[in-house]
Parts: sequence; C-alpha cells; structure tokens
Amino acid sequence: MTEPFRRCAFATAAIAGAIAWATAALAQAPLPTPRSVRITMEALHAAGGVPPGWELALQAGDVKGGRQLFIEQGCVSCHVVQGANLPAVPANEQHIGPELTGMGSHHPAVYFLEAIVNPNAVLIEGPGYIDAEGGSTMPAYPDLTVSQLQDLVAFLSSLTTGGDAACHAPAATTPGAGPPPTNVAAPLAPTPAMPLPPPPRAAATVFLVQTYDVLPGKLDAFEEWFQKSFAPGLRAFGGIVSVETSVDRARRGPPMTTVIAFRDRTAYDRWNNNIGQRELASKFDEFIGVHGHVVYDSPPLYRASGLSAE
Repeated sequence: MTEPFRRCAFATAAIAGAIAWATAALAQAPLPTPRSVRITMEALHAAGGVPPGWELALQAGDVKGGRQLFIEQGCVSCHVVQGANLPAVPANEQHIGPELTGMGSHHPAVYFLEAIVNPNAVLIEGPGYIDAEGGSTMPAYPDLTVSQLQDLVAFLSSLTTGGDAACHAPAATTPGAGPPPTNVAAPLAPTPAMPLPPPPRAAATVFLVQTYDVLPGKLDAFEEWFQKSFAPGLRAFGGIVSVETSVDRARRGPPMTTVIAFRDRTAYDRWNNNIGQRELASKFDEFIGVHGHVVYDSPPLYRASGLSAE
C-alpha cells in the first residue's frame, strides 16, 4: 500500500473511531432533566427538605418502547386497552385488572409510576383487585430499569383517547340498591362519526370535558368555592385559555358540563401532572356526583353559524 493510501486509510479509521466513541458517549449520557431548581442548603432545610412547590418530575419516556414493554411484561393479560392495537388475549384468560382505556386523561404520570413500583400504595375496592392477604393483585416489577419505567409511564400517559372507560367503573345497580357511588368516572358514549359544521377558530386546541350533577344542597358552596379558589387557581396556571360551565336540560343525563380549554397538549399534560392542580380537581369532585371526563382535540360544543339566525 502506498503512503497516500495508508494515510487515507488511517484517517478513515480514526474518523470512524471518533464517531463510534461519540455515539457511545451520547447513548450513555443522561437525558436532560425537565427542569432545574437552584436553592441554598439553608433554604432547602427551611422549606422542609424540598424546594417550595416541589413535585417529582419524570424525564420524557418513549411511548413506543413503553407499549412494547407493556406487551413483553404480560400487562395485556390483565388490562384491556381499547384502540391500542395490542395482541389479543386467549378467551380463557380473564382480565382481572382495571381497564386502562383513556386512563392518561384521569391520572398524572407519577400515579402510574407509583402503581408500578408500589402496587399496594392504592388498593382498589372491588372483585379481583385485592388478594386474600389484603394486598394488590398486581405483581411488583423490581427488575425494571428507570428508563423502562419512564417508557411504561409515557405509554400509559398517552392513553387519552379510544374511549373514556372508567378505571374504577361503578357496578350496575339493582332495584332497591340505591344510586352508584359518587366521585367515580362513568363511561361516556363515543362520539358518532357524522359530518359536522366546522368549529370556529380558537386559541385552544385541547378540551377537558366533565359532565355531572351537583350534589344536593351543595350548589351555593360549589359556586362560592369555584369563584374564590378554583377559577383563580386555573388562571394562575399558564396554558389554560378558558373555563366554561353550561346547563343543558334538553338532553338526557347530567345537565351540568364544565369545559377547560388548553392552549395545546403540552399545557394539558403540565396541568394533569401538577400536584396543586390535582388537589383543585379533587376538591371539585367533592361537590358533584357520578361523572365522566374526556379529552377532545376540537371544541366539543360550539355555535354552528351556518345553522343559526340572529
């Protein structure tokens, strides 16, 4: 081999080695954290050991990787997820866990994380959820890596469509059994795929809808709390465009509907994963009965100008 070719081969090998080293370094490098907090140790101790307003922040996982893990870890044998195109389960295998269709709209990411790493943290009342020893029927997964947990949580958090089946759906009532329990998400009927007049242009692109009844004797207290606490709390949270509540007595079912409009999916995810906002939502549920909530990517209720007259 002549000297020029020898030098060329050496240079090519050196470049290839550098690329391989850089690729390996990037693969091993940790992902950037979603946010950073700078605080002195004295201030940290004075705040009770955590920064003011602190909450657990998960790094963004890979939804596709989480879906594959959901299959590989056998989650499909216990949990139904409509519309996710998961492998079919043999008819003789019973689904004993809660249905997860649409659960990304009901729970924050950290709730899914705790449900995986500590299944006994929340024990659901109902057949098939609690074993004979009083613990959760869901097995623990101690061998999952942090990266795998992030991917699984990302997949579960992505389940915001495909229906609104309740994680803890109320059992069918029988004559004389009384009404179903309150504060339980009830399944909603799917939206029919019919032609509709186009909605008006709006600043919001994601809409969280709750349809409900106000519990007897709680309307005045509900309205007072809504104006003094709920509305200001939402206004202080960036990304919320509007909150509208309407009364519709022209259809069957609960007449009250509250629509929270978000600027985009990022704003909705931030709200859904915020501890303070979850506390507000939990207080909201204390005033209302059995209700459902579902996320839409277009306005769920709007004026059809072509079919209206002044």
